[in-house]
Amino acid sequence: MKHNEKIKHRTLAGLSLMVMIGCAEDIKPNDMNMNMNMNTDLGGPEITITEKAGDVTEAQINASGNDAWVYLDLESKKQVTTMTPDSDSGWDLAFKRVKVKTNSGISGTGDVKVARLSETDFGTLTDAPTSGYVQDSEDSDDADTDPDYAFYTPSTWYDYSGPPDHTITPGAYTYIVKTVEGNFYKLRFTDYYDAAGTSGYPKIEWAPVTKPSGMLTEDRAILINASERGTWIYVDLIDGAIRTVMDPKNSSDWDIAISRTQIQTNSGTSGNAMAGALAVEQGKTWDETEKSPTIGFARDSMMPLPGPPGSGEYSGNAVLNTWYNYDPITHEVSAKDQLFLVRTAEGDYVKFKILSYDGDGTYTVKAKSIERDPKTHTTIIDASDREVFTHFNFESNSVSETSMDTKSDLGWDIAIQRTKMRTNSGTSGTGKGGALESESADLNAIATVPAGDGCYLASMNHTCDCGYSKSECEQMMGAWTPQCNCPTKFVEDAELPIPGPPGSGTYSGNAVLAEWYNYNHMTHQVSPNETAFIVRTAHGDFVKMKVTNWDDGKLTVDWVYAGPGHSNF
Repeated sequence: MKHNEKIKHRTLAGLSLMVMIGCAEDIKPNDMNMNMNMNTDLGGPEITITEKAGDVTEAQINASGNDAWVYLDLESKKQVTTMTPDSDSGWDLAFKRVKVKTNSGISGTGDVKVARLSETDFGTLTDAPTSGYVQDSEDSDDADTDPDYAFYTPSTWYDYSGPPDHTITPGAYTYIVKTVEGNFYKLRFTDYYDAAGTSGYPKIEWAPVTKPSGMLTEDRAILINASERGTWIYVDLIDGAIRTVMDPKNSSDWDIAISRTQIQTNSGTSGNAMAGALAVEQGKTWDETEKSPTIGFARDSMMPLPGPPGSGEYSGNAVLNTWYNYDPITHEVSAKDQLFLVRTAEGDYVKFKILSYDGDGTYTVKAKSIERDPKTHTTIIDASDREVFTHFNFESNSVSETSMDTKSDLGWDIAIQRTKMRTNSGTSGTGKGGALESESADLNAIATVPAGDGCYLASMNHTCDCGYSKSECEQMMGAWTPQCNCPTKFVEDAELPIPGPPGSGTYSGNAVLAEWYNYNHMTHQVSPNETAFIVRTAHGDFVKMKVTNWDDGKLTVDWVYAGPGHSNF
């Protein structure tokens, strides 16, 4: 059957069901479905396997239950029964009606990856690509409340015809799936109905393809030849692939770059992305390192070139460039037994180790994705000086040594002087800072940065425009719903009245953060309010924070840094 062929034959019951559920098929379970559990027989084998020519395997999945996921392992070509899918490595894909989830991201720990290829012939495809892979992730600001499943990126795996047919037809896509075991398969959907025309029976076929050249799977190592002087080799650590990058400063296709003994990350003076590096404490092994903190990562800066003083400088990462030992007698370079954490260009985290170096620019390295682990930190900030603001950087968890021109310095996120607070924004700085008051005063209860209102522009391909109010959106586009949320607008710094009697003057500060304390006019005592805040940093990242104590200008602050590219804590 052709991918774009619509199935016209439907039973009356099947058509009625489709009319009820519409595009999203979000129907409520009937009495029979309510009594089913995930292992209940839905009227026959839940997955029917057929072997076809050319190493192609076909499966028709009875995923018609509204509450039951049906799990499939591509290697064994068998259905998997699991009571703990979030931590079970025995399955690759799961099906429920039109929904398809992968053992990855928020759906599982199996590190499954999916890439969608358009205009690719399934029959002739033999090699997996090196890039374009995604995993299941949390729901973004779209029109539904489902997770962003990999098979729904950048759009659903199927086409919906709408009235009067209400049919689901597989899109003309070929997918590449990297399984839990690290093998690669091409896969396509061929149907959504069984022989009787009943919906909820997706049919797929898959076959093995060649692993992409240089791509990392699990703990496998990759060889990097960076021996050519003056040439940088760009590496995607998630895929383990060497990239050709024409504009490294503005590209997010690479995470680290290597030239001889020098290493860059895609950050700071080397790139405009979110990368960075952190050295793991000595003694902690590769297998023990399963999670990454969000703080302590160094972005790239200008560094002295190896050699005598005055040799010049280069853009590099100060942490990663401690990877080697140099023998001044033999002039030999050797890799230290050092484990690093690397934050990628897109804000993900990997553990990274240089296994060997041949002495002339050729490396053997390994890298593996690990979980982001934002933790609560308690910091005492001494802001007791009545003349000078103390500047603090959340990413480095340190008081910042600011330049003379603090307004243009992106090395600080908040600044405090006694009770006054600034963010790196507006009248105080050129950063992307700002603040908003959280609805909850309990820091542990703040799970994510709240979303604001937005427009649902139906006549512009369902695009969200965050710049317009509801009335403006209705006037221009004639359509608005609260389903399309835009990021909350943070309050930036402005000139504020200095605390004291009228006429005391103004200072540059943040009006939201100015509410952190209570002042008793009788006792002249300052005490923190029971208030929590979300702060946007100079680089546009997010922190939740709460002042818990005041001691004559020394503030105790509890805070959690989400890390670049993340809005959940």
